[in-house]
Amino acid sequence: MFMQRIQTKLDDDFNPPLITDEKHFSVMDYGRPIWAGIIYAIACSALIAVPLLLTAGLIGAWVLAIIAPLLIVEMVFTMGLSAFIHHRFFVHRLRKYGPSYYNCEIEVESPPAEAFELCLAATTELPKSKIIKMDEKAGTILVAIKGNFWTTVDRQVTFRVRQKDHSQSVISVDPSIKLTAFRRKFMRLVWGDKWYPLIFRSDINWNHKILNTVTTYIQSVPNWDHRYEQPEIMDHGFTNEMNAA
Repeated sequence: MFMQRIQTKLDDDFNPPLITDEKHFSVMDYGRPIWAGIIYAIACSALIAVPLLLTAGLIGAWVLAIIAPLLIVEMVFTMGLSAFIHHRFFVHRLRKYGPSYYNCEIEVESPPAEAFELCLAATTELPKSKIIKMDEKAGTILVAIKGNFWTTVDRQVTFRVRQKDHSQSVISVDPSIKLTAFRRKFMRLVWGDKWYPLIFRSDINWNHKILNTVTTYIQSVPNWDHRYEQPEIMDHGFTNEMNAA
């Protein structure tokens, strides 16, 4: 059970992959965010209702009867319009750019170990970035990119390497918005599991730029054969003295 919780925590660091299919979303799926908006409006109305009813009596109840429906209508309109915009942009980008607008897979003529090192090298092409998590055994690298104030938000890029055969590998690159754990859980609660992956990949072409940068670098070195090796500890005399002690 403890190990399962650890694995869940590790998985939470990676945003879930997006299914890049035009038919993945439909008008019927708008219901989830709309209902979340209605619940939010009711909760806000309840917070307003208690002090109004306690202090203003019938006048407070009359004010609440006006405010509550307005809040509900506003949230229904806002969440419905937001879902519509996300959906239309999703379909438009798939038709114009294809699935590679959101994520991509690249086949390389290298075994997984060398392909993993190629991904590490590709991270140097991303400005204001740093590696925050990596697992060579699982073939995953998580890179954080610092956004520009008022222009772009912080982002994260997930690299995954899997073996195709003994001398070939497939590298998947998946950029998305980087948020705190609380905001990720809140957005998932509001939008649901189906919309959640798309919401984290809605931006002004920044995902597309990241993918172009990474794929251009990886394709420029198709025969990558570098393998990083850990440096040996040179102070053997000190180690022997410590063992003797």
